[in-house]
Amino acid sequence: MKRIFVQMVSYRDPECHHTLADLFAKARYPERISVGLCWQYDPAEDAEMLAVPLPRADQVRAVQFHVRDARGAGWARNEAQKLWAGEDYILQLQAHHRFEPGWDETLIALLEGLPTRKAVLTAWLPGYTPPDHKPELQGLLPVATVNRLGDMQDAQIVHLIKLMIPQTNFTQPFLTASWVGNFMFTHAGTLEEVPFDPHVYFWGEELNYSARLWTHGYDIYHLDRPVLYHYWDRKGVKDQDQYRDHAARQNRLSLARNLHVLGFEPAEDAEALTHIERYPLGSARPLSDYFAFIGVDIMRGTIAPHARVGNFTPKREKAGGRPRIFVAIASYRDPETQATVADLLARARYPDRVHVGICHQIHLYEDADCRFTPPPQVTLRQVDCRKSRGANWARAEAMALHAGEEYILQIDSHMRFEPGWDEALIGMLARCPNAQAVISAYLPTYELPDKKDYSPYYVTRIRVRRLGAANDAQLVHLSGYFVRKDAPQGGLAPTPFVIANFMFARAETWKKVPIDPHIYFYGDEISLSARLWTHGVDVFQPDCTVAYHRWVRPEQYAKHPYRRPGNPQAERSRQRVRHLLELERTHDTTALTGLERYGLGDARPLADFWVFAGVDIAAGTVSEIAQKGGWKKR
Repeated sequence: MKRIFVQMVSYRDPECHHTLADLFAKARYPERISVGLCWQYDPAEDAEMLAVPLPRADQVRAVQFHVRDARGAGWARNEAQKLWAGEDYILQLQAHHRFEPGWDETLIALLEGLPTRKAVLTAWLPGYTPPDHKPELQGLLPVATVNRLGDMQDAQIVHLIKLMIPQTNFTQPFLTASWVGNFMFTHAGTLEEVPFDPHVYFWGEELNYSARLWTHGYDIYHLDRPVLYHYWDRKGVKDQDQYRDHAARQNRLSLARNLHVLGFEPAEDAEALTHIERYPLGSARPLSDYFAFIGVDIMRGTIAPHARVGNFTPKREKAGGRPRIFVAIASYRDPETQATVADLLARARYPDRVHVGICHQIHLYEDADCRFTPPPQVTLRQVDCRKSRGANWARAEAMALHAGEEYILQIDSHMRFEPGWDEALIGMLARCPNAQAVISAYLPTYELPDKKDYSPYYVTRIRVRRLGAANDAQLVHLSGYFVRKDAPQGGLAPTPFVIANFMFARAETWKKVPIDPHIYFYGDEISLSARLWTHGVDVFQPDCTVAYHRWVRPEQYAKHPYRRPGNPQAERSRQRVRHLLELERTHDTTALTGLERYGLGDARPLADFWVFAGVDIAAGTVSEIAQKGGWKKR
């Protein structure tokens, strides 16, 4: 029987003994397991924890250090690694885990089933809370994705985050960008060829080790199922933040070491280069290919869409040769989300080409009516609603789940659809005179569960209802009205304005003019309309009804923070919008964050936008054409 070496590090961790007990208890063959433990503790202060006997002590090899002698996470992993005694497999983890029954057989089968022997298994593990409470994942699997990049002063460099994805999306382990420090399973030879670097203190170790694995020819695979669980909160651990101070000298040395190894900046401090020749990059594959694979450009600070969704496998083929549609949904504590998704897919002419990404903002304890198990075509980015940063931030988060589909439809989470909406929208966009175009509409309404305000003879049109005051972030208030399809404005009609709850365009259009996540709520439509115009993008209204929006939702308003007066984020949005539209200048730098990315274009002047719109903000006037929504083709 092949043996497993469990390489474990413990820093003053009261969960250590319980982890070992669960590890042995849940193994199919516990006799095949040996543990190598780097145990860091204070004999006086941690006496109560140390009094607990080690389970199967004869199968545990330990090296012990006083906490004052601890020298970081990489050093501890390296010390535990020295206890290996020829076992066939290595399970590397921390001292706070729980396990599924038969985990040893499962991990061996998954590893041996991979297409290459030079491979490691890792995962962003689901959490548990002591003593043994495991989450109800509701069919979702946490997957490690790239969240953001640090600058050259950030020791972590690449920040990961979990994304909840339906487990039905996976039938086997899948390629991923990074080894995750809480778990790895591999053949023993991996750590002989690519040992942990003891001179990487804490931050940056995941990028360091992942790049070294890759360049030595190893592929990194993510688990496709829950096999073990990690205690993320770490309550009760003394000095647990000791390693986490980015400004600490050890982490500054780690940063300098990583920048040197990765070729970004030569290290000037000799201490940062200690024994660096023992922990080099490999020569099997170039480092540049690794960064291309994971979709990050650290020098430019960019992250590719596939990295944000953890999709490191080849892009999906077109369904039946048909172009694909990505639907981005921002949902805030909305029990209608599930019905919206169901109707969207049910009424598509070709539902297999539709993929949905949802920024799902819910209260984890209060919103039981909002939880649902998404179908395989849906990716959730689940967010605690108390950490939400506004409607457009949520739209941008949903948009980041785009994975190469040719078209993008952005909608709200309370919608209904007409049969064949997908074919209708693609056809309309093809008929637009400008290849760079957006289809948008002030949609007719529906009432629950499915009562639609529909007429076969009419379509809705946008018009200007009134202008806002100087302290009103919305600036231009829009409304909708019905016109007959056979009226002059009943066809594919131009408009200067988009309506944020329904926008359809080619994917490259949204890459050119991305959603501005810094506009909290009001002001999003007028600012995006002006940005599209100045980038040379025209907006058209549909020539038939394709969707419906639930406009009146009194049961949701009490939950919704976006509309409340006095919100400081709303005031920053107001300043940002007026600054962008050259109506007033603001010196509040927080209101201008990232504006260079979300600014106006240079294809057409902003002044021409106001002329076409028939609106004079300074004079407070609205033309008759704008009031009637009768904009003509230019």
